[in-house]
Amino acid sequence: MNRNIAILGLTLVALPVTTFAQSAGEGFRASGTFGISYVDPAGSDGRVFLLSDADFGMTFGAFGADLSVIAAKSDSFLDDGKIMGGVSYTFGNDSRVVVGMPRSGYDTFGKFNIGQTSRYLGVVIPLTDKSNFSLIGPGFTSLDGFGVRYDSATDGALKFSASYLYDRDYEVSGIGGSGEFETGGATFSGGLEYLDNGDDTLTQVKLKAEGTLNLFTWGVAGSYTDASFGAQQSYLEGSILWQPIDQLDVTGFVAQIDGNIVGSDNMLSGVGGKYFFAKGANVGAAAVHSDAGTGYEISVGLDF
Repeated sequence: MNRNIAILGLTLVALPVTTFAQSAGEGFRASGTFGISYVDPAGSDGRVFLLSDADFGMTFGAFGADLSVIAAKSDSFLDDGKIMGGVSYTFGNDSRVVVGMPRSGYDTFGKFNIGQTSRYLGVVIPLTDKSNFSLIGPGFTSLDGFGVRYDSATDGALKFSASYLYDRDYEVSGIGGSGEFETGGATFSGGLEYLDNGDDTLTQVKLKAEGTLNLFTWGVAGSYTDASFGAQQSYLEGSILWQPIDQLDVTGFVAQIDGNIVGSDNMLSGVGGKYFFAKGANVGAAAVHSDAGTGYEISVGLDF
Protein backbone atom coordinates (compact mmCIF):
# COMPACT_ATOMS: atom_id res chain seq x y z
CA MET A 1 0.00 0.00 0.00
CA ASN A 2 1.37 3.39 -0.98
CA ARG A 3 1.66 5.55 2.14
CA ASN A 4 1.19 8.78 0.18
CA ILE A 5 -2.09 7.50 -1.25
CA ALA A 6 -3.34 6.54 2.20
CA ILE A 7 -2.41 9.91 3.71
CA LEU A 8 -3.95 11.85 0.86
CA GLY A 9 -7.07 9.71 0.84
CA LEU A 10 -7.67 10.01 4.57
CA THR A 11 -7.10 13.75 4.36
CA LEU A 12 -9.66 14.10 1.60
CA VAL A 13 -12.35 12.07 3.35
CA ALA A 14 -11.84 14.14 6.48
CA LEU A 15 -12.44 17.44 4.71
CA PRO A 16 -15.32 19.29 6.40
CA VAL A 17 -16.80 20.28 3.05
CA THR A 18 -20.41 20.22 4.09
CA THR A 19 -19.71 22.31 7.18
CA PHE A 20 -17.86 24.85 5.06
CA ALA A 21 -20.71 24.96 2.56
CA GLN A 22 -23.19 25.75 5.33
CA SER A 23 -21.04 28.45 6.91
CA ALA A 24 -19.98 30.06 3.62
CA GLY A 25 -23.49 31.29 2.88
CA GLU A 26 -25.77 31.11 -0.15
CA GLY A 27 -23.04 32.08 -2.59
CA PHE A 28 -21.13 28.83 -2.12
CA ARG A 29 -22.15 25.44 -3.52
CA ALA A 30 -20.46 22.06 -3.35
CA SER A 31 -21.41 18.55 -4.38
CA GLY A 32 -19.47 15.36 -4.91
CA THR A 33 -17.60 12.59 -3.18
CA PHE A 34 -14.13 11.81 -1.86
CA GLY A 35 -13.16 8.28 -0.99
CA ILE A 36 -10.47 5.69 -0.49
CA SER A 37 -11.20 2.05 -1.24
CA TYR A 38 -9.43 -1.25 -1.00
CA VAL A 39 -10.51 -3.32 -3.99
CA ASP A 40 -9.78 -7.02 -4.36
CA PRO A 41 -11.03 -7.86 -7.87
CA ALA A 42 -11.50 -11.39 -9.12
CA GLY A 43 -8.39 -12.77 -10.79
CA SER A 44 -6.13 -9.89 -9.77
CA ASP A 45 -4.23 -8.48 -6.81
CA GLY A 46 -5.91 -6.14 -4.36
CA ARG A 47 -5.27 -2.43 -4.76
CA VAL A 48 -5.97 0.81 -2.95
CA PHE A 49 -7.98 3.33 -4.96
CA LEU A 50 -8.27 7.02 -4.22
CA LEU A 51 -11.16 8.69 -6.00
CA SER A 52 -12.60 12.18 -6.01
CA ASP A 53 -15.39 13.70 -8.07
CA ALA A 54 -16.33 17.14 -6.82
CA ASP A 55 -17.90 20.31 -8.19
CA PHE A 56 -17.62 23.68 -6.45
CA GLY A 57 -18.94 27.15 -7.14
CA MET A 58 -18.83 30.60 -5.60
CA THR A 59 -20.84 33.62 -6.64
CA PHE A 60 -20.37 37.28 -5.82
CA GLY A 61 -23.60 38.82 -7.01
CA ALA A 62 -24.06 37.76 -10.63
CA PHE A 63 -20.41 36.86 -11.23
CA GLY A 64 -18.54 33.92 -9.79
CA ALA A 65 -16.24 30.96 -10.32
CA ASP A 66 -16.82 27.31 -11.17
CA LEU A 67 -14.38 24.48 -10.32
CA SER A 68 -14.39 20.70 -10.83
CA VAL A 69 -11.84 18.27 -9.42
CA ILE A 70 -11.84 14.75 -10.85
CA ALA A 71 -9.10 12.32 -9.85
CA ALA A 72 -8.38 8.62 -9.63
CA LYS A 73 -5.23 7.04 -8.28
CA SER A 74 -4.10 3.60 -7.19
CA ASP A 75 -0.76 2.09 -6.32
CA SER A 76 1.08 1.19 -9.56
CA PHE A 77 -2.11 0.99 -11.62
CA LEU A 78 -3.89 4.25 -12.29
CA ASP A 79 -2.91 7.87 -11.94
CA ASP A 80 -5.15 10.47 -13.50
CA GLY A 81 -6.50 13.80 -12.40
CA LYS A 82 -8.07 16.92 -13.85
CA ILE A 83 -9.01 20.36 -12.64
CA MET A 84 -11.55 22.15 -14.83
CA GLY A 85 -13.54 25.32 -14.41
CA GLY A 86 -14.00 28.91 -15.39
CA VAL A 87 -15.70 32.18 -14.57
CA SER A 88 -19.48 32.18 -14.31
CA TYR A 89 -22.38 34.56 -14.73
CA THR A 90 -25.75 33.86 -13.12
CA PHE A 91 -28.85 35.26 -14.77
CA GLY A 92 -31.95 36.53 -13.01
CA ASN A 93 -33.73 33.19 -13.36
CA ASP A 94 -30.76 31.40 -11.68
CA SER A 95 -29.51 29.83 -14.89
CA ARG A 96 -25.74 30.09 -15.33
CA VAL A 97 -23.09 30.27 -18.03
CA VAL A 98 -19.48 29.21 -17.37
CA VAL A 99 -16.62 30.31 -19.66
CA GLY A 100 -13.08 28.93 -19.50
CA MET A 101 -12.52 25.16 -19.60
CA PRO A 102 -15.55 23.90 -17.69
CA ARG A 103 -16.63 20.35 -17.12
CA SER A 104 -18.74 18.87 -19.91
CA GLY A 105 -22.50 19.29 -19.72
CA TYR A 106 -22.71 15.54 -20.41
CA ASP A 107 -21.59 14.91 -16.83
CA THR A 108 -24.26 17.00 -15.11
CA PHE A 109 -27.25 14.64 -15.24
CA GLY A 110 -27.82 10.94 -15.82
CA LYS A 111 -24.95 9.65 -13.71
CA PHE A 112 -25.28 5.95 -12.96
CA ASN A 113 -25.58 6.37 -9.22
CA ILE A 114 -28.91 4.71 -8.53
CA GLY A 115 -28.62 4.17 -4.82
CA GLN A 116 -25.57 5.27 -2.88
CA THR A 117 -23.51 2.07 -2.89
CA SER A 118 -20.05 2.33 -4.42
CA ARG A 119 -19.50 0.08 -7.42
CA TYR A 120 -15.93 0.86 -8.43
CA LEU A 121 -15.40 -2.87 -8.88
CA GLY A 122 -17.61 -2.65 -11.94
CA VAL A 123 -15.07 -0.43 -13.69
CA VAL A 124 -17.53 0.10 -16.52
CA ILE A 125 -19.31 2.75 -14.42
CA PRO A 126 -16.70 5.48 -14.99
CA LEU A 127 -16.63 4.50 -18.67
CA THR A 128 -20.29 5.13 -19.26
CA ASP A 129 -21.61 7.98 -17.17
CA LYS A 130 -18.93 10.66 -17.63
CA SER A 131 -17.54 12.33 -20.72
CA ASN A 132 -14.07 11.70 -22.12
CA PHE A 133 -13.18 15.26 -21.17
CA SER A 134 -13.64 14.46 -17.48
CA LEU A 135 -13.38 10.70 -17.37
CA ILE A 136 -12.38 9.43 -13.96
CA GLY A 137 -9.98 6.95 -15.53
CA PRO A 138 -8.27 7.13 -18.93
CA GLY A 139 -9.00 10.22 -20.94
CA PHE A 140 -7.70 13.60 -21.93
CA THR A 141 -5.14 15.00 -19.51
CA SER A 142 -4.56 18.31 -21.25
CA LEU A 143 -5.77 21.53 -19.66
CA ASP A 144 -4.83 23.58 -22.73
CA GLY A 145 -8.26 24.34 -24.08
CA PHE A 146 -11.33 26.48 -23.81
CA GLY A 147 -15.07 26.08 -23.72
CA VAL A 148 -18.43 27.25 -22.49
CA ARG A 149 -21.25 25.54 -20.57
CA TYR A 150 -24.82 26.66 -19.91
CA ASP A 151 -26.80 25.31 -16.94
CA SER A 152 -30.52 25.93 -16.69
CA ALA A 153 -32.24 26.98 -13.47
CA THR A 154 -32.55 24.12 -10.98
CA ASP A 155 -35.93 24.89 -9.42
CA GLY A 156 -38.10 23.46 -12.20
CA ALA A 157 -39.19 19.95 -13.09
CA LEU A 158 -37.01 20.06 -16.22
CA LYS A 159 -33.30 20.86 -15.88
CA PHE A 160 -30.53 20.66 -18.47
CA SER A 161 -26.90 21.50 -19.19
CA ALA A 162 -25.10 21.99 -22.54
CA SER A 163 -21.46 22.65 -23.41
CA TYR A 164 -18.91 23.15 -26.15
CA LEU A 165 -15.26 22.28 -25.36
CA TYR A 166 -12.07 22.34 -27.40
CA ASP A 167 -8.73 20.75 -26.47
CA ARG A 168 -5.75 22.33 -28.30
CA ASP A 169 -3.27 19.51 -27.63
CA TYR A 170 -5.52 16.79 -29.02
CA GLU A 171 -7.34 19.12 -31.44
CA VAL A 172 -10.62 17.64 -30.25
CA SER A 173 -13.88 19.53 -30.13
CA GLY A 174 -16.81 18.25 -28.12
CA ILE A 175 -20.50 19.09 -27.95
CA GLY A 176 -22.24 17.64 -24.91
CA GLY A 177 -25.38 17.95 -22.90
CA SER A 178 -27.65 16.21 -20.43
CA GLY A 179 -31.03 16.76 -18.82
CA GLU A 180 -33.36 15.60 -16.08
CA PHE A 181 -37.14 15.58 -15.72
CA GLU A 182 -38.95 14.88 -12.45
CA THR A 183 -42.60 13.94 -12.20
CA GLY A 184 -44.25 12.52 -9.13
CA GLY A 185 -41.86 10.00 -7.59
CA ALA A 186 -40.04 9.28 -10.86
CA THR A 187 -36.96 10.87 -12.42
CA PHE A 188 -35.88 10.51 -16.06
CA SER A 189 -32.48 11.68 -17.27
CA GLY A 190 -30.06 11.26 -20.12
CA GLY A 191 -27.24 12.77 -22.11
CA LEU A 192 -25.50 12.94 -25.47
CA GLU A 193 -21.94 13.85 -26.38
CA TYR A 194 -20.14 14.03 -29.73
CA LEU A 195 -16.35 14.37 -30.03
CA ASP A 196 -14.44 15.07 -33.26
CA ASN A 197 -10.73 15.63 -33.96
CA GLY A 198 -11.03 15.85 -37.75
CA ASP A 199 -10.04 12.21 -38.32
CA ASP A 200 -12.05 10.25 -35.76
CA THR A 201 -15.34 10.77 -33.95
CA LEU A 202 -16.81 9.38 -30.76
CA THR A 203 -20.47 9.46 -29.73
CA GLN A 204 -21.80 8.69 -26.26
CA VAL A 205 -25.45 8.31 -25.24
CA LYS A 206 -26.90 7.50 -21.81
CA LEU A 207 -30.41 7.14 -20.37
CA LYS A 208 -31.64 6.53 -16.84
CA ALA A 209 -34.98 6.19 -15.07
CA GLU A 210 -35.56 5.81 -11.35
CA GLY A 211 -38.47 5.88 -8.95
CA THR A 212 -39.10 5.74 -5.22
CA LEU A 213 -41.70 3.68 -3.36
CA ASN A 214 -41.69 3.63 0.44
CA LEU A 215 -38.24 2.38 1.54
CA PHE A 216 -37.12 1.36 -1.96
CA THR A 217 -35.63 3.18 -4.93
CA TRP A 218 -35.49 1.27 -8.20
CA GLY A 219 -33.78 2.20 -11.42
CA VAL A 220 -32.67 1.15 -14.88
CA ALA A 221 -29.87 2.77 -16.84
CA GLY A 222 -28.13 2.20 -20.14
CA SER A 223 -25.45 3.70 -22.31
CA TYR A 224 -23.91 3.29 -25.73
CA THR A 225 -20.50 4.45 -26.94
CA ASP A 226 -19.47 4.31 -30.61
CA ALA A 227 -16.17 5.46 -32.13
CA SER A 228 -15.30 5.71 -35.82
CA PHE A 229 -12.04 3.81 -35.19
CA GLY A 230 -13.95 0.67 -34.18
CA ALA A 231 -14.42 0.98 -30.42
CA GLN A 232 -17.93 0.20 -29.26
CA GLN A 233 -19.54 -0.33 -25.89
CA SER A 234 -23.09 -0.95 -24.69
CA TYR A 235 -24.10 -1.18 -21.04
CA LEU A 236 -27.43 -1.96 -19.34
CA GLU A 237 -28.03 -1.93 -15.60
CA GLY A 238 -30.88 -2.56 -13.20
CA SER A 239 -30.62 -1.56 -9.53
CA ILE A 240 -32.70 -1.49 -6.38
CA LEU A 241 -31.89 0.44 -3.23
CA TRP A 242 -33.29 -0.39 0.20
CA GLN A 243 -33.01 2.23 2.94
CA PRO A 244 -34.29 0.64 6.17
CA ILE A 245 -33.01 3.59 8.24
CA ASP A 246 -31.80 7.04 7.24
CA GLN A 247 -28.15 6.15 7.90
CA LEU A 248 -28.01 2.91 5.87
CA ASP A 249 -28.26 2.21 2.13
CA VAL A 250 -28.23 -1.32 0.73
CA THR A 251 -28.06 -1.71 -3.05
CA GLY A 252 -28.23 -4.69 -5.39
CA PHE A 253 -27.63 -4.54 -9.13
CA VAL A 254 -27.26 -6.62 -12.27
CA ALA A 255 -25.63 -5.36 -15.46
CA GLN A 256 -24.64 -6.52 -18.92
CA ILE A 257 -21.70 -5.06 -20.80
CA ASP A 258 -21.00 -5.76 -24.48
CA GLY A 259 -18.23 -4.38 -26.64
CA ASN A 260 -14.48 -4.13 -27.06
CA ILE A 261 -13.59 -1.11 -24.91
CA VAL A 262 -13.05 -3.08 -21.71
CA GLY A 263 -11.95 -6.23 -23.51
CA SER A 264 -14.88 -8.64 -23.58
CA ASP A 265 -18.56 -9.18 -22.92
CA ASN A 266 -19.43 -9.56 -19.28
CA MET A 267 -22.33 -10.05 -16.91
CA LEU A 268 -22.05 -8.25 -13.59
CA SER A 269 -24.09 -8.60 -10.41
CA GLY A 270 -23.45 -7.32 -6.95
CA VAL A 271 -24.64 -6.16 -3.58
CA GLY A 272 -23.22 -3.58 -1.22
CA GLY A 273 -24.01 -1.17 1.53
CA LYS A 274 -23.00 2.17 2.95
CA TYR A 275 -23.45 3.45 6.49
CA PHE A 276 -23.54 7.24 6.84
CA PHE A 277 -22.33 9.19 9.83
CA ALA A 278 -22.75 12.92 10.43
CA LYS A 279 -22.14 15.37 7.56
CA GLY A 280 -21.85 12.67 4.86
CA ALA A 281 -18.93 10.64 6.23
CA ASN A 282 -19.47 6.97 5.42
CA VAL A 283 -18.07 3.45 5.37
CA GLY A 284 -19.02 0.83 2.83
CA ALA A 285 -18.51 -2.69 1.58
CA ALA A 286 -19.48 -4.42 -1.66
CA ALA A 287 -19.17 -7.70 -3.52
CA VAL A 288 -19.40 -7.89 -7.31
CA HIS A 289 -19.54 -11.07 -9.37
CA SER A 290 -18.40 -11.24 -13.00
CA ASP A 291 -17.35 -13.93 -15.46
CA ALA A 292 -13.92 -13.87 -13.82
CA GLY A 293 -15.28 -14.58 -10.32
CA THR A 294 -16.20 -12.47 -7.30
CA GLY A 295 -14.39 -9.37 -6.13
CA TYR A 296 -14.72 -7.34 -2.95
CA GLU A 297 -14.36 -3.76 -1.81
CA ILE A 298 -14.25 -1.86 1.46
CA SER A 299 -14.30 1.94 1.50
CA VAL A 300 -14.36 5.07 3.60
CA GLY A 301 -15.55 8.33 2.15
CA LEU A 302 -17.33 11.65 2.32
CA ASP A 303 -20.41 12.46 0.25
CA PHE A 304 -21.67 16.03 0.17
